[in-house]
Amino acid sequence: MPYSEDIKELVIQRIKVMPSDIKLCFGGDEMILSQKDMIELIKSNDEIGEEIIEMHLDYLRSIKTTVI
Repeated sequence: MPYSEDIKELVIQRIKVMPSDIKLCFGGDEMILSQKDMIELIKSNDEIGEEIIEMHLDYLRSIKTTVI
């Protein structure tokens, strides 16, 4: 699913505020992504970049629906 530039930028900004040494293990030990890798995949409309966007959106949706 193609995401708008606004959504991509939202996720990129969320990634940028994470510690710069954070890594995302994607698909087991097959792929370990740095902060820079994640941003590049999102910008290039890569399938994995879209998965990263979806993870962030799922998290944001869960916050919206959580009742305290």
